[in-house]
Amino acid sequence: MKKKFWASSFTCLLLIAASVFSAENEKKKTYRDDPDEPLAPGSAMREEFTPGSWTLAVVPDIQNQTHFCPGVSMAQTAWLIQNRERFNLIHALYLGDLTNHDAPWQWENCQAAISLLDGKLPYALVTGNHDYHPDGASRDTRINEYFPVKTFADRPTFGGVMEEGRIENSYHLFEAGGRKWIVLALEWAPRDKTVDWANDIMLKHSDRYGILVTHAYLFDDSLRYDHKTRQQRWNPHDYKTPPPINDGQELWDKLVRKHNFAFVLCGHVCNSGVGYQADKNDAGQTVHQILSNYQFRDLGGEGYMRLMEFLPDGKTVKIRTYSPLWDRLLTSPEQQFTIELDPLPAKSNTEIDPLSKISP
Repeated sequence: MKKKFWASSFTCLLLIAASVFSAENEKKKTYRDDPDEPLAPGSAMREEFTPGSWTLAVVPDIQNQTHFCPGVSMAQTAWLIQNRERFNLIHALYLGDLTNHDAPWQWENCQAAISLLDGKLPYALVTGNHDYHPDGASRDTRINEYFPVKTFADRPTFGGVMEEGRIENSYHLFEAGGRKWIVLALEWAPRDKTVDWANDIMLKHSDRYGILVTHAYLFDDSLRYDHKTRQQRWNPHDYKTPPPINDGQELWDKLVRKHNFAFVLCGHVCNSGVGYQADKNDAGQTVHQILSNYQFRDLGGEGYMRLMEFLPDGKTVKIRTYSPLWDRLLTSPEQQFTIELDPLPAKSNTEIDPLSKISP
């Protein structure tokens, strides 16, 4: 592992040097697919967040950082730890594709970076197609060798898993801003039994705002993946993943629209790597569905991640895209925007005690 790590790190240093040289010559770094992408200097992140706010960190596809530049992923986690109190960071959410080829040495690089958060900041992981061998053509992944369930079990935010000893499908509970939240973290191309389990979990916790985290859900046309009606690249149904498979539209119909989800967060898609869609669920609440992915940028993503600041008014959420590596923000409307949350329904949609303990 050490040889692979140091070889990757040396390559990354060369890439960083080349990127810095290019940035100096161009006077600014540019977005590879959009030369007009605005960039703000890091001083923007030195602005005080609104007192009483709290923050979620959303870390999209780190596969190329894990493969080529593991130090960039370490810079992300180190920044999160150093700034936890300053920004009242509550939880980190990883959107899948933690590795490039499900290779042991890549998992070791990934573990070395993410495990820095252990005991400091709770986090949830989901798998992407690259976390299965080969490239989503099976349901076999090494994630449980490097992030075993026992690593999470003693954390106060950990709710449970679908299958004993497997972290691919999990849920996490926390309270922030005077509200109860549940994070539902689902595998790549969720199976029907996974969707059934997720419905049960949400019914048990219907008094909470839900955040669904899954790898592939929204395309960069800001429409949900729908293999029946749309031609969209990289739909889970286009892979050799053993069925049954549910894409974004199927997850919306079978799961999301039925419950109190405030957010669906996903990655996977290249092209622009960003998308946003807001729809009303069956109870009339707005569900904010957000795509973010930066794997195609230099250095495997340049450390860009989303910071979601929840203001103390209980409804306003400011979303920023930040790189601790460059200490810079992306400030185009697709990368920095504000949304408002709807209140929960006045009555629960189930008679089940939402605080009852359920088996994982």
